[in-house]
Amino acid sequence: MTFTTMSTILRSTQIIKQHSLILDKHFYRCFSSKTRIQSPFWQKTCRKWGIGIAIFAGGNLLYQASSTKLNAEVGTHDSEIVPNVPHIVVVGGGIMGSWTTYLLSQLLDKDGYPVKCKVTLVDAGHPIRGSWGDTRALHVAMEDDVRIKMNMLNVNEYLKLQRESTSDQILVKKAGRIFVGPEASMQKMHDLIQANEIPVEFVDTEFVENPENKTIVETFKGIQLRSKDNGYEGWKTLYTPVGYIMKANAILNHLREKIKHLAEKNKDSIAVIEDHKVVSIDREKKTLRVRSSFDDEDPGTVLEYDKLLVTAGPWTNQMLGQSTMIPALPQLPVAVSNEQTQDFALKGSDYSDMPLVTYSDGGYVRSGGDYWFIVGPCPDVSSEEA
Repeated sequence: MTFTTMSTILRSTQIIKQHSLILDKHFYRCFSSKTRIQSPFWQKTCRKWGIGIAIFAGGNLLYQASSTKLNAEVGTHDSEIVPNVPHIVVVGGGIMGSWTTYLLSQLLDKDGYPVKCKVTLVDAGHPIRGSWGDTRALHVAMEDDVRIKMNMLNVNEYLKLQRESTSDQILVKKAGRIFVGPEASMQKMHDLIQANEIPVEFVDTEFVENPENKTIVETFKGIQLRSKDNGYEGWKTLYTPVGYIMKANAILNHLREKIKHLAEKNKDSIAVIEDHKVVSIDREKKTLRVRSSFDDEDPGTVLEYDKLLVTAGPWTNQMLGQSTMIPALPQLPVAVSNEQTQDFALKGSDYSDMPLVTYSDGGYVRSGGDYWFIVGPCPDVSSEEA
């Protein structure tokens, strides 16, 4: 794989006790760290395009997590699709591609006839995906109104996925959300979240001493709450109950199972082509050729499409470039990061509940220094609702 330019935006992970500014040294938690892109040119370019794609090393865990393979025959557009119905091909079967395929499949009516489209998911079965790890974070604590609205859509879809699950496996766990940062940044975030009618409060002395917040405050132990009440001028701590831990492996596996079920039930409307990579795309003819990921001598199969959705994560530029696409599209200023969660054992405490915690001395959007995201523990199964 070749990218025009890749900027690594993460420093190596260090042990938590070196960063005791937000965690008491006795409390070890899952965390990820971020730093800004160092090159001024790429800072400007990525801000302009607003594109960031993350590579999470070890993403093969997600691919291997699926308990069953999605088997669908590789066929041409003409043999599978109902006439006069748009055919949408989704390239990439990670969390984004799986969600896209699943949501498009909801456009089918109860009898299985396509209402608005036919969808085909093509997945190369790559060992590296764009979202991995045991847990990920789902929240709305951001300094951008559009992102807040988009994330609320995410929250609602993930909660719906959990509610509709008939298993006791946890997909999403409610945890709450804390953000510790500069006063101006936290005030802006507070006002935007509040304007979207999402519960949010500043964590100050009044909040901590309010008897109605006792249960919430119990989850804060071990966290350094910064505000002028605690001797930190120019700092604020924000709390919103809209913060969730996502079980990444379980969610992807769950989505795949649902897609598999729908594909078996609606064979003329939904198709999944697994372990096949896209080797060429002809935008003028609106065709793409797919070939087995494990057999380079496979001549491949041609698919026709009406709309093409590329959810290829770090391989996006390969899809857009001359080696795959004709006519090629401009390469995107892709910022590649290595973001992951690390699990640490908790010793000498029954401290099991903890909100998603972020510390940043620069805020969410303009973080120019340290940025630490801590995710608490989350069991695999539970009889409780998220």
